[in-house]
Amino acid sequence: MTPGNHLRQILHRPGIRIAPAVYDCLGAIVAEQVGFDLVFSGGFGISASRLGKPDLGYMTATEMVAAARDIAAATGLPVIADMDTGYGNPLNVIRTVEEVVRAGVGGIILEDQVWPKRCGHMEGKQVIGCAEHVEKIAAARFAAADSGLVIVARTDARADLGIEEAIHRGRRYLDAGADVLFVEAPQTREELALVADRFPSDHLFANIIEGGRTPNLSAMELERMGYKIVVFALSGLFAATEALQKCFTHLKNQGSTHGLTHTMDFRAFEKVIDLGRHQEWERRFRVKG
Repeated sequence: MTPGNHLRQILHRPGIRIAPAVYDCLGAIVAEQVGFDLVFSGGFGISASRLGKPDLGYMTATEMVAAARDIAAATGLPVIADMDTGYGNPLNVIRTVEEVVRAGVGGIILEDQVWPKRCGHMEGKQVIGCAEHVEKIAAARFAAADSGLVIVARTDARADLGIEEAIHRGRRYLDAGADVLFVEAPQTREELALVADRFPSDHLFANIIEGGRTPNLSAMELERMGYKIVVFALSGLFAATEALQKCFTHLKNQGSTHGLTHTMDFRAFEKVIDLGRHQEWERRFRVKG
């Protein structure tokens, strides 16, 4: 089964699917170990972790595909990969989609921002014309061929053009071949509900960011509205960053890690990365002298 068809199988199950955002292989491994059935590789976290830069279009297509490939290889979970705007015109989108299919990715997000894009919860976003993004979605559908790749069409039109324009674009993008619609950054519970009222539940994707523009609703609340997928796009990144700040501050102030509140140690981490399996491979394939 292809990664795309694996993802489709999961999305056909009853109920909303929760996807934690990961930005590296370790995050994907942990997500699988705690029981999630899909993950989202978000550009914000990848830009922060790989470059130490904000989500303002610094990442290239090559870098984003490479990050998604690594994450997909590290886990048995299907990955929905952030592919920004597709990195150019419809021909560029075709190449991007061909690359992510080869990378073992199950789904992608393509957004209608002007390049260089920015995080959907930042000021200063601009969107391209609706017809232009329709062509990008059609090109993505063409390039996906029989891979089963799930195409999530994202619109950032809410910020400057209003919720009704975002809904209009969403309908056009679904008609062009997208499987799922992602209206970025609705600003109220009522706007989230309005979007859900206009589209079938198996087509809707929500994005929750602590401190972002969209109300921080639970997966249960979003499911009742009619959403099928919810990603918590920065929760893991925020938690990891806060943990590093606390650890390094303690170390700087105390000159020791004694007294830190976390319980992870060397032996526990060995289990996370399944060291025993790799050691077994070492024993099995050791070169004899």
